[in-house]
Amino acid sequence: MAIFNFKKLIPTFIPVALELMRHFKRDVSHNNNIRKFDETDDKLATIKNLLVKIEKKTLINRDEIRSMKTRVTIWAVINSALLIAILVKLFFLV
Repeated sequence: MAIFNFKKLIPTFIPVALELMRHFKRDVSHNNNIRKFDETDDKLATIKNLLVKIEKKTLINRDEIRSMKTRVTIWAVINSALLIAILVKLFFLV
C-alpha cells in the first residue's frame, strides 16, 4: 500500500522540484547581478568634498561679515558726526 501512495505522489513532486529549481536558478542569477563593491568610499568622498566646500564658504562669509562690520561702523561714525554738526549749527544759531 505504501508503494502505491509513493507512485501516486511522484508525478506531483516533479513540477514542485522543477519550480524550486527555477526559483533557485533565478535567485542565483540575481545574486550574481548585484554589485558587490562597497559604496561607502564614494559616499565618504562626497561628504568630504561637501565639507571642504562648506569650509571655504564659511571663510568667505566670515571675511564679508568683517568688511561689512567695518563699513557699518564707519558709516555710523560719519552719520553721528553729521548729526552732531547739524545740532550744533541749529542750536548755536538761534
